[in-house]
Amino acid sequence: MDATRRSEPISMRYSCMIACSFLIVLIFAVFGKILYHTPINYDLYMEHPVVRSGLNSHSLFWAFTTGIDGNWIPLTWLSHLIMIQLFGTEMFYHFGLNLILHMGNTLILYLLFQKMTGDDWISFLVAAIFAIHPLHVESVAWLAERKGLLSSFFSLFACLFYCSESQNRKHILSGLFFFLALMAKPSAVVLPIIFLLLDFWPLQRWQKQRYKLLFLEKIHFFIFALIFTGITYYFQFQAGAKVERAWDARMLNIFQSYGLYIIKILVPYPLIPFYPFCITKLFLIESIIFGPLIVWILFWLWKQKKRFPMIFWGGWVYVIFLLPVCGIIPFGTQSMADRYMYLPLIGISAAWIGALPKLWLKIVMPFFIFLWSLLSLMQADHWRDSITLWRHTLQYSPSNSLAHSCLASIYHEQKKILSAWRHWGYILPDGYPSKEFYFHLGLYFHRLGIKKEAKRYYLLAIKRKERYAEALNNLGLLFKEEGKLDDAEKYFKHCIQASSECYEAYFNLGDLYFLQGKYSEALSQLKMARFYNPYLAEARQNIYFLESRIPHSACQS
Repeated sequence: MDATRRSEPISMRYSCMIACSFLIVLIFAVFGKILYHTPINYDLYMEHPVVRSGLNSHSLFWAFTTGIDGNWIPLTWLSHLIMIQLFGTEMFYHFGLNLILHMGNTLILYLLFQKMTGDDWISFLVAAIFAIHPLHVESVAWLAERKGLLSSFFSLFACLFYCSESQNRKHILSGLFFFLALMAKPSAVVLPIIFLLLDFWPLQRWQKQRYKLLFLEKIHFFIFALIFTGITYYFQFQAGAKVERAWDARMLNIFQSYGLYIIKILVPYPLIPFYPFCITKLFLIESIIFGPLIVWILFWLWKQKKRFPMIFWGGWVYVIFLLPVCGIIPFGTQSMADRYMYLPLIGISAAWIGALPKLWLKIVMPFFIFLWSLLSLMQADHWRDSITLWRHTLQYSPSNSLAHSCLASIYHEQKKILSAWRHWGYILPDGYPSKEFYFHLGLYFHRLGIKKEAKRYYLLAIKRKERYAEALNNLGLLFKEEGKLDDAEKYFKHCIQASSECYEAYFNLGDLYFLQGKYSEALSQLKMARFYNPYLAEARQNIYFLESRIPHSACQS
């Protein structure tokens, strides 16, 4: 009897090791090719001057104070800085870290479901779907999505420790990993609600304790979530990422996206990196169909939660994990994104597996996993370089403004000017060209010295996007060249308000103050330019000149 008891944990350990090894091999077989990809030209993180300087006291301070792109994500920045410090710009290692994080997330998920269900096969199926689903290609193949992978890594660990029998692990370690997840990506704010769902299943604490007590013991989690929500809202507003959208349009978009994500799980094709928000007849039809259906399903799950606990848990986990990115508060012009499904996919997978008969789990699910693996291989190939990705996007979304803009930038760098203008001049659904079209027309006339036309097109670009930093900065330069220093100062300051890390605007403002004899203000602006671009040699030289040649009294004036 004792020998039997001892053999059970050993056999469980062996089955766990075999399952984990198979999952690692499966992920590498599907995603291994990304190690040899080149970053897409939307990977602005790797181009940032401070990131490229590696890990140092200056970049460390920057990582904990910057809100670039509207996010406060210090741990994500630290991961990029450490990788640059260790491996430079050799992309093999940077993509490798994304791949390792995805492997780690898959293994943690497997262990979590082992603890939740005690069933090897169910745990393996949930983890395998998570490992190879085509919706996850974007998260793994896009370096800028390191934040999602890193936040998910800490979030899954937080859930694993929350399911622990030890009270110290449940409250201290889950709280620590929750905090780390928030510092990697603020969408982890919904974890306290996920903990409440874990209290229902598998912990079964809803029957043992009152709901009020379960909420009160998590009050510190909710306080953290509120603080980080406020921080994120502040930085998103500062970055100009918040877009104006009527509440009825927001609700329709939420219904449509919640429904389409489920369809894309079953039929993940075609997948593109940017789905622009656009109100069309199809959009309205999908919203009207999916809205009542989703509400009815959630109501039914609530009524049947005791009968089907795993299905209830999965359905509500899907809904809750999607809440921060579903468009209630719209940031950006996208309607949905594949990367948003990284953690919500767990909920749908669990609900489906909980609903299917055991025979189907053994026969049908392996077939789907094989099919999704093939589709992921195809999808990963689209991410091998920028031109391939954006051409693929335009094939299925011909009026995609981001794809046109990114392709135009590539062709412009390659001196293929006609091809660049063809994409910049594409007429968008509202009947006007893109802001990039107006901006580059202004730049063209600016370089020719035709300042009146340059000014006109810069202003048209700003009309298309009020916080268009590049156009605001160039307009400031234009006024500076004309000797209209007050107007130039105004537009340089507008540029800094639109993009607080636009080092060109700081430098130009510092140069303008120097011309006006405002030496202390000039020195302050030049130091800001140097802070956001350590490689800006001209700023360094000008700072040295001001500090060493200008009398101390003048610098203080």
